[in-house]
Amino acid sequence: MDPVIRKAEERLEKLSGDAETRRLYEAREESMLERNSLIAEGEEKGEKRGLKKGREEGEEKGERRGLEKGRKEVVFSMLKEGVKPKEIARITGLDEDWVSKLADDYESRPK
Repeated sequence: MDPVIRKAEERLEKLSGDAETRRLYEAREESMLERNSLIAEGEEKGEKRGLKKGREEGEEKGERRGLEKGRKEVVFSMLKEGVKPKEIARITGLDEDWVSKLADDYESRPK
């Protein structure tokens, strides 16, 4: 028999001699079970909340990356067609410095 179970049974036998002591013991055990259950429930709720938040943040990050990539592709396509960075910024509403930096990167890439 498991030593922990044996010890618990011995303790229960010892305490079960007195009805009031047994009642208090059982109430304490029930309270501990309820406490552990509440802790487990709280952990589960926290985990679900954390997963949801992580998913939402991941989606937002993915959207930002996608938009950034799309903007770069538009700028590179326009540069390829010979449109000047200043015009690209005016037409697209993108930051002129950002477009100029992309244009520098585009022009310095290996061909």
